[in-house]
Amino acid sequence: MVKYMIALDGSEGAQKAFEVALRLVKEGDSLTLVSVPKNASQSQAAETSLQKFRDICNEKSIQFEAVTDQFGDPRTVLCSLAESRQIDTLIVGTRGLSALKRLILGSVSSYVVEHATCDVVVAK
Repeated sequence: MVKYMIALDGSEGAQKAFEVALRLVKEGDSLTLVSVPKNASQSQAAETSLQKFRDICNEKSIQFEAVTDQFGDPRTVLCSLAESRQIDTLIVGTRGLSALKRLILGSVSSYVVEHATCDVVVAK
């Protein structure tokens, strides 16, 4: 059994990451869907954004868990969750930031590639 975790934020990159996850997940594997709102006031939006992914997982009989109760910086939250849940592969998308914006804002995908304790797949 392989334990996958996918970061979903409603972006096009997250959609692509979900498509990659669907190709990777096999019968018996598990999938953790994660949306990391900055604070509790954004948790309902995070729940709503995961609904279509939940529906697809249910339709395809994919065992999954949805996590929306972790708040803060998605970079550090994703790495912590992956380690604490002993995830085998973390799947993230890219937002297509320019080099300057990536330098100033930081990139979630770049951070998790460097800091996650598991394998990381970046969907483009």
